[in-house]
Amino acid sequence: MPETPADHGSRHFCNGIPRYWNAEKSYTLMQSPYPPNGWLKGRGLPTIWRASRSLFNYFVGCAMKSEILIFKSRNLLLQRVSDQVVHGYSHYCSGTVSIERCQNLVRKFDLNYQVLADRNLRARRKSNDLGNASLLLYYDNAVIHWWMMVTDPQSGEHLAHHRESLLNAMTKEGRCQINGCELVKLPKKGAEGTKMTWRMTAKKYEDWRLFIIDSVRKASSNALHNMIYQLWSSPGFSGVRTQIGHLTALYRAEVKRASRKDAPQTPKRLPYVRRMQTQGITLTQLVWETKAKNSQGSDACDVSKNAGHKPDVTKI
Repeated sequence: MPETPADHGSRHFCNGIPRYWNAEKSYTLMQSPYPPNGWLKGRGLPTIWRASRSLFNYFVGCAMKSEILIFKSRNLLLQRVSDQVVHGYSHYCSGTVSIERCQNLVRKFDLNYQVLADRNLRARRKSNDLGNASLLLYYDNAVIHWWMMVTDPQSGEHLAHHRESLLNAMTKEGRCQINGCELVKLPKKGAEGTKMTWRMTAKKYEDWRLFIIDSVRKASSNALHNMIYQLWSSPGFSGVRTQIGHLTALYRAEVKRASRKDAPQTPKRLPYVRRMQTQGITLTQLVWETKAKNSQGSDACDVSKNAGHKPDVTKI
């Protein structure tokens, strides 16, 4: 029995977009976005037009997906990681990569795990009992930190659960830790239920306690000013705010115990982290800026080397 156009469509296209997964939900990657040979033969002009439009949208989508956004704000990164976990992307793996190799990393993750899929493709995968994945990038100290977030296995099968060593952010052993803060589930204040929030890790909180006690007893007034500014510059999430309140009470008790008259006062309130707008820099723009800085640095080095050199002029 010959195959029907519906059979070809389910195998190679899903609502006009080429699929990475075949009809049996296996992990076979499609090698080419083009339909099979002879598929358009005798289909008529409307079918040919729909197929060409699908291919055009596919390649335009690939070009747009390469412009992934990189965060430069730490608070924005923490907020987006929390959003991903709340929306079901509870499993993750993380690492660092150089700017030069970041494009290859993003391309590999998108080919294998579809981390840059749009909302429509994610909805179709979810309706087919398949999981989804997303990629978060953060630029700091000339290094790009990445987190690949994957949905729970109960929500749908995903290739990343078989190929990558994923951690579960909802467990105590696999909590997501970023810059001394960990994502935890805490009870809501004055209400029933729980919420996902960030707080300092136990090690960082203990380091702050010892640092405050030692600074109040030995440090100068300027050093105490710097310590208070550094402490109150922490991200104002609910769990962090509670810990800063305990550390502030410890600071005041130590100042009273040491009878220090020159000890500075702490601020009255720590600002909340409100809902932040998604903003950052594209990967392509970051690569170009890095190349421009490197070229300017090399030109400056060449000028400094040749500044004291005088050409050898021989008289003829």
